[in-house]
Amino acid sequence: KDQFISTVTHELRTPLTAVHAIAEIIHDNPSLGADKRIEFVRIIIKESERLNRLINQVLDFQVLEAGQTKWHMTEVDLTAVVRHAVTVVNNLDQDRLVQVMINLLANAIKFCPPDSGRIDIALAMQPAALQIDVKDNGPGIDISDQEVVFERFKQVAVKGQGRPSGSGLGLSISKHIIEYHGGRIWIDSRLNEGTTFSFTLPSESSPAA
Repeated sequence: KDQFISTVTHELRTPLTAVHAIAEIIHDNPSLGADKRIEFVRIIIKESERLNRLINQVLDFQVLEAGQTKWHMTEVDLTAVVRHAVTVVNNLDQDRLVQVMINLLANAIKFCPPDSGRIDIALAMQPAALQIDVKDNGPGIDISDQEVVFERFKQVAVKGQGRPSGSGLGLSISKHIIEYHGGRIWIDSRLNEGTTFSFTLPSESSPAA
């Protein structure tokens, strides 16, 4: 619990510090040019949005871990989460599955090369499940780090990417969501080749007990 509070405090303090510092600059410099003010306001908005995402992720994780999530199980066109297509799977929470896809895509985008990045999304029907793969052509993740990527607040350092960014909760939240739906999620990554995150959902999904 102490580590959880310490990590959350650190992650929340970063955008708050930026907002406070920029607000002070604007306040202390009434002659600041319009262009500079606009630039600073944009930074404040960006950091505020980042803070909001962090708070939502922390709250999401706490609720998921406590088993208090309110699920909205309906018939979902899963491919609409990725792109409109044809596979329909029953008894799923669409908003939560969209959240999983956003987390996986954001993770792939973060590690793709800026000029030659590529993300492939594949859907495949198995005898009793649907499998979705999100593959990037980033630098890959070391085998020792692959064992902890789904743990909360674990931010994997990737070669050439500098200090890890983000809350370290996205993949952990995704794991909770997929496992609740009776599926599983895993990683397949090779250094200098890229990373694939895959998950399955039973074609007749029943919430986990």
